[in-house]
Amino acid sequence: MKQVQLRIRSNAEIADNVFRMEMEGDVSAITTPGQFINIRVEGGFLRRPISVCDVDTVVTGTKRIEKEAAEAFGTSLYNTPQMWDSVVKEKAGTCQENVVEGTVTILYKTVGAGTKALAGRGQGEVLDVLTGLGNGFDIRKAGDAPLLVGGGIGSAPMLMLAKQLINDGVRPTVVLGFRSVSDMILQGDLYEIGCDVYVATEDGSSGMKGFVTDQIRALREQGMEFSQFFACGPSPMLKAVYRDTQGLEGQLSFEERMGCGFGACMGCSMETKNGPKRVCKDGPVFMKSELLWD
Repeated sequence: MKQVQLRIRSNAEIADNVFRMEMEGDVSAITTPGQFINIRVEGGFLRRPISVCDVDTVVTGTKRIEKEAAEAFGTSLYNTPQMWDSVVKEKAGTCQENVVEGTVTILYKTVGAGTKALAGRGQGEVLDVLTGLGNGFDIRKAGDAPLLVGGGIGSAPMLMLAKQLINDGVRPTVVLGFRSVSDMILQGDLYEIGCDVYVATEDGSSGMKGFVTDQIRALREQGMEFSQFFACGPSPMLKAVYRDTQGLEGQLSFEERMGCGFGACMGCSMETKNGPKRVCKDGPVFMKSELLWD
């Protein structure tokens, strides 16, 4: 966990009451898809936990300093290593070594006072954020045919997960579920990076009419086989996916109300086969085999 100040680069509505915010700063603590951040919102007692959708790191340490020097002065002015070194040292006086700078993207739905206040924040404003929280998805267990399942705003962590899988040479199948076409998010982003994307909507306004489990069942009936599934969404969806994936191991990320967000208050505890676990600290991702839903 790391407490940082992140500056808003953009904050815009992308679907009905769903916003996409991009922030820049020190994102070094965010290392695994499925982790979340905890944002301090003015006027609120508790921070707001929000899943990480994507992270893009820029440059680190000396390379960042050299980049700043080049942008400020231009490399053509420095014809000798000694002159270049002097500029780098001068710039280094205002820079920290080993700070990973970049951007973090989150998606959030405005459902209460905290998220509505967050939607009102604009470009250039600075937020106090706890980063790198929780244990995310373990892509080492993905196999060669992973299935990614996102329900509503729970689709958010699937983008970073899919990117890492594709970077490892694995092409995932993605199933997304929404109430209607007006709620749809990320289907275009996931398609553009090379995923096979299937959508189900409850009202049939886009894709298959029904739920993610209906779409998964249809794919399996067509002969598609999966090595492991990764799911995030509301509890009813997770339970339905759990029941409908007999014989298939998976990892499920829970959306849970939290107090502290880092394991101190025990407010988000749940029972597992291995005893009580904290969603914020031990999760939010749990293996299917750990859950007491049989």
